[in-house]
Amino acid sequence: SSEGTDATFHNGVTKIFALENSTVNVVKIQRMGDVAANYDSTISFVKNNAKLNMIQLELGSAISATSNTVNLLGKSSEADLNALYILNKTRKMDMSYRMNHYGERAQSNFLACGAMKDKSKKVFRGDLYFMQGARKAKGGESEFVVMLSPDAKADSIPALFCYEDDVQGQHAASIGQIDDRKLYYLMSRGLDELEAKKIMVEASFQPVIDKLPVESLKEIISKEIARRIEDGDE
Repeated sequence: SSEGTDATFHNGVTKIFALENSTVNVVKIQRMGDVAANYDSTISFVKNNAKLNMIQLELGSAISATSNTVNLLGKSSEADLNALYILNKTRKMDMSYRMNHYGERAQSNFLACGAMKDKSKKVFRGDLYFMQGARKAKGGESEFVVMLSPDAKADSIPALFCYEDDVQGQHAASIGQIDDRKLYYLMSRGLDELEAKKIMVEASFQPVIDKLPVESLKEIISKEIARRIEDGDE
């Protein structure tokens, strides 16, 4: 995190080793200021019967580029990744996720939830690789984006690469405006438009927020989401 108007730069690398029969839980939260630049990479190695649970929250910086590569090396290795982001003003973000399935019965799941407003821009790349020998492996990725402005731009580029014939892979992406009927319903119950939008965005983020292991983190994230929605170009 960073505050103020001073230019801030972050360039980080995280390496995660989930050894045999282990469970590794990782939470990364980025809340840098409006003139910050963030470049962050994560690479993971998951062995036999090990599981990686990771949550990555991107809530700040003017420019953010992140990459996350998971190597499911062992038999029955598993990774569950979740990402949440909100972009406002002229923020720009590039997200790249890659799941490499090497082990037999390796399994991965990735969920990204986002909201964009003003003139923000985002590119999401999600690659599922099933390498030779990854028999009966399974992989899935989904991204759901709420657009709060017609000037915001979101590009999603999911891809699947298969070098083994007995695997299952799937991907889904949904990018759309807030449902006017739901917005009208909330406003008819006494909420103004901004309050109603905050509730709808937080509801779309709930699947990721619920997985945060510490209650105090949930409170910090909820406040940050509300601030980003209120703080726009106007």
